[in-house]
Amino acid sequence: MSQVMTAIGIGWGITWLAYASDYSRFVPRSVPRGRLFWAGALGQFVPVLWLGVLGASIATTGTGADPAVIIVQTFGALAVPVLLLVIHGPIATNILNVYSMSVSALALDIKIPRHVLTVIVGVLATVFTIYLVFAGSVAEQLDAWLVGVVAWVSPWAAIMLVHFYVIRRENIDIEALYQPSNESRVGDVNWAAMASLLVGLVMTWLFLYGLIPPLQGAAARAMNGLDLSWLAGMLSAGILYFALYKLGFVTRGGAPRRETAEPSRAGSTGA
Repeated sequence: MSQVMTAIGIGWGITWLAYASDYSRFVPRSVPRGRLFWAGALGQFVPVLWLGVLGASIATTGTGADPAVIIVQTFGALAVPVLLLVIHGPIATNILNVYSMSVSALALDIKIPRHVLTVIVGVLATVFTIYLVFAGSVAEQLDAWLVGVVAWVSPWAAIMLVHFYVIRRENIDIEALYQPSNESRVGDVNWAAMASLLVGLVMTWLFLYGLIPPLQGAAARAMNGLDLSWLAGMLSAGILYFALYKLGFVTRGGAPRRETAEPSRAGSTGA
């Protein structure tokens, strides 16, 4: 169970990195960056911290493993509003998930109405939830799911951070992102990023120690089950991507520089 809680603790913050741009675009430019950062960081950290402490404290008052039973035993008549608050948490979170899903579908140029996509995702999520409820070991299933998420999000996040803060220096060419790949300064595929992501995935698995043998890497087993997968994935992918940038395999645009013909200036010179 400690491995599951570690995956939840690390994965909780890292997995939200993919959603940042979905909501930061609604923030006025006049808002200071420091205030925006601390509002987001503390807004996530403080509730999770005190609820974690509260949950651990409540768990010591009961002998059962069912959280609902423990809440009823602890709060008595107040158990109903408490359970309603517990139900509200996943609903609020999934509202954000559904919105981000629709934004991702838009980026992929998927021609399906948003309300249809919402229904499809809702059905799939419901089926997956029912599967978890009736699974033999919820802990193992949850661990495998979180491992699958953190395994790619950690190296991906490192590559994104290096590209934005180090290579691009917080300056993104928005116009180039919407140009055809054969004309864009960004290019089509950033192979340096893909290679770094692949290496990060391998390193993540090597330092991973999940609940089932296929998710237990050699390095983690050698360290008696110490799971440093998220850290190994981030460091390896981030360092390799930066090294490839220094070696000239990636430009500030993202893809290797390609030779393009200079546009004709006959019209501007009057020739």
